[in-house]
Amino acid sequence: MNVIECADQDDVERRSRSWSAGEEFPLLAGVAVNRYRDVLAAHGVREWPRAREWSAEGVVVSVGGGAARAAGRLLGSATHRPHEHVAAGALAEHVRRHAAVPVAVVGLVDDLAEARDWPGAWAGRVGVVTARDTGSLLCLVYRTLTVDAFEPGRDLLVTHHSMADAGQADATALDELDELRHGSIRTLVLRTHGRECAASLPDGVLCGRSDHLGAPLPVLADGRRGPSCLRGGGCFRPDLEPHQRLPVADLDARLVFAQSCSAVAVGNAVFPGAVGLGLGFLSGSGVAVLGALGRHTAHVSLRHEFEAAMSEGIPLGDVLHRLNVRGHRLWGELAAFGLLGDPALVLAGPAPPRAPSAAPVADSPVLRALRHWNSTVLPRLERLRWFDLDTTAVAALRDRVRNLTGQHDTVSETVLEETAVAFAQAQEELLGELTRKVHDSWWQFQGGLMSALRLTSSEPCACPHCGPGRATEVRLTHLVDPDLVVRVVQCRRCGPVFQSTGDGPHLRPVEEAVWTGRAVPVDVSAVVANHGTEPVDCAVGFAFVAGDYHELPGPSRQRVWLAGGEARPIRWPVLVTSANVRPDEHEMAFLSLSDGVLTAMSGHLCLTEDSTTDARSDR
Repeated sequence: MNVIECADQDDVERRSRSWSAGEEFPLLAGVAVNRYRDVLAAHGVREWPRAREWSAEGVVVSVGGGAARAAGRLLGSATHRPHEHVAAGALAEHVRRHAAVPVAVVGLVDDLAEARDWPGAWAGRVGVVTARDTGSLLCLVYRTLTVDAFEPGRDLLVTHHSMADAGQADATALDELDELRHGSIRTLVLRTHGRECAASLPDGVLCGRSDHLGAPLPVLADGRRGPSCLRGGGCFRPDLEPHQRLPVADLDARLVFAQSCSAVAVGNAVFPGAVGLGLGFLSGSGVAVLGALGRHTAHVSLRHEFEAAMSEGIPLGDVLHRLNVRGHRLWGELAAFGLLGDPALVLAGPAPPRAPSAAPVADSPVLRALRHWNSTVLPRLERLRWFDLDTTAVAALRDRVRNLTGQHDTVSETVLEETAVAFAQAQEELLGELTRKVHDSWWQFQGGLMSALRLTSSEPCACPHCGPGRATEVRLTHLVDPDLVVRVVQCRRCGPVFQSTGDGPHLRPVEEAVWTGRAVPVDVSAVVANHGTEPVDCAVGFAFVAGDYHELPGPSRQRVWLAGGEARPIRWPVLVTSANVRPDEHEMAFLSLSDGVLTAMSGHLCLTEDSTTDARSDR
C-alpha cells in the first residue's frame, strides 16, 4: 500500500512529522480522494501510486493551522526543500526573504485570505498550493507527487469566438466540449471572458463551484460579497439552463492555462473561495493552474509564450516568470499571471510560438482660449475616435476655432462664451453616447484598443477603493498616436478601478459598493472635483455595465461647471424594479469628460432579495 487513509486530521499531522518519500502517504477520506481514485482507474491504474521523491529548488512555506503544516511538511520532505510554517500576517516577509528562489506557499484558502493579498505579489516565482478543505489539500499534494502515474490525454484549446485565435480552437462553445467533459486533457488552454467564479462561453459557463448540479449551496452572510448563486438567485447568467453550467472540478485536466479575468484569486479574492474558478480546477484532478490575476487583457502572444516555455521543460515557476515578463512589457498589471500549484513542478506541455513643445505665450484671453482649444482640447476629443465614439461634431468645432483665429483681435466676449458652450455641449453629447455604450454592452474602457497600446510605466500606488498595498498605476501609450496615453490604476483585489486619458477632474464614487434591495430606492453618490486653478465645464455620467442585459435602470448624464478648486457632489437615484434582475454584484461606471480628458471609475451595486439597505462592510 502506498497510501494510508487516516482517521482524522490529528492522525495526518502525527504521521507527517516523520514521513519520508517511499512511505505510505497520509490522506483523509472524502470527495477529493474518491475523484482521484476514479481518475486513476480510468487510466488503468488500479492501485495507489507511490509518491515520488525528487530534489527541487526553493522552499516550502505553509500558512495557517495543522492541516497546512502537515501538507507543507509532506511536500518539503518529498522534494528535499526546507519547510517553514508561518502565520498569515508574516507570510509577506517570509516570501520576500526567499525571493531569489521558487517559493511554494501551502495553505487552506480561508487561511491564505488573512494574508490580504496574492502571495505572488511579493516574489517572482511563487506558486500557491491550496484547497478549500484539509482532505483536498492533502490530495493535491499527493497528486503533485504522483503526477507521472499515468500518461494524460491531449492538449485542448478553448477560446471565445471573439478571440484572435478562435479559428485555431478545438472549441468555442460549451456544446463542443464533450471531449473536455468525458476525456483526459494534458493541458487545457482557456481563453475567454470571465470573473472569479466562472469562465463564460456564449452557451454556458465553466463554473468554479465544486458541487454537483442541484446540490444545496451555502448562503452568504450579510456584508460578504459574492455571486448571485450564493444569494439564492441562481447563476449570474440568467440566459442559461442548469445543464449549461459545467463544474470544472468534474474535469480531468492536469494543467490549466487560463486567460480569463480573475482565474487566480487567493488572498486578493473578492468572492468566497467556495466559488473560485482556479480553486475549482484544483478540486478535481488538476495539479496546477496558470491564470490571470484580476482584470486581464488576453493577448494571443501570451499564449504563445506559455506554449514556448512549456515546450522547454522548465519548472512552472519559471514559466510563470516568463509570462509575467512578457505581459509586463505589453500592458503591465493588465496582463499579470499567478500560479496555483507547486512552482518546482515540471510538466510536459503543448508545443510552441517624444517631448512636447513649449506653448507660446498668450497675449490675450481670446488667444489663450483659442490656443487651449486648438492645441489641447480638440486633439484630445479627436483621439476619442480610438474609443469608437462619433467625433463628427469635433470637426465643426475645429472649423469654428480656425475661423475665430483669423479674426481674434475682434472676437467679443459673447462669441467666446458661445464657443465655450459649444465645446461643453459637444462633450456632453460624447459622454451621453459613451454612457449608452456602457449600458448596452459588456463595456471596458480600453475595449478593442488594447492591441495598439504598449506599457510605458508601471508604479505601485494606493487603490482608490481599498487603500495602499495592492494597486499599480500603469501608463499605456498608443503605437500609432503616441500622444494618446491611457492611465490605469489596476488593483489585485478590485480590478481596474480608475482609467483616464489624461489629468483633470474626474468623478469618484463615494462608496465602492452600494447595497440595496429590490424595489428599494437608493442614491448612488459621487464627487467631481476640479483640482486646478481655472474653471472647467465638465460632463459627468453614470451607467451600469451591460445594464440593458441585466434589466437595470438606464444611463444618465449632466453638465457641471466647476470653479478652480471646487468639488461638487452628484447623486443619481436608482430603483431596481425588474424581477429578472439577479441579486448579484452589478458593475457601475462613473464617467467624466472635461477639456477632452475622459475618465472612468468603477463601483458596484450589490442587490439583495430583501429590503435591507443599511451599509455593509465588504472588507
